[in-house]
Amino acid sequence: MRRRLLSARYNQQQALVEGCIARGVRPVAFSPLGSSANAALSDPAIGAIAERHSVSAAQVVLQWNVQRGVTVIPHTLQRHEVLENLALLPGAAP
Repeated sequence: MRRRLLSARYNQQQALVEGCIARGVRPVAFSPLGSSANAALSDPAIGAIAERHSVSAAQVVLQWNVQRGVTVIPHTLQRHEVLENLALLPGAAP
C-alpha cells in the first residue's frame, strides 16, 4: 500500500510515522519542503531555530524529519539549494 506522507509542521502525521517505524518500515518524505510558498519555511519559530543554529529554515525542516526517523528526498532544480539540503545541522547524526 502506498500512502503519501505529508511531513510539515502543520501536518506531521506522527501516528503514521511511529506506526511505520514500529513495523520496520522507514517512512520517506519526497519533496518535504513543498514550494517556496511553504508556510513552514516562513514560520517565525522555524526561522528562530534556523537563526540560532546559523542554518536555513529548509535545513531545520529537513533535520527535524531526519531526527524523527523520516528519510527525506528534497526536490529542487537549484544547485545551491541541493548543496544546502545536503548540509544538515552541524553535528547531526546521518
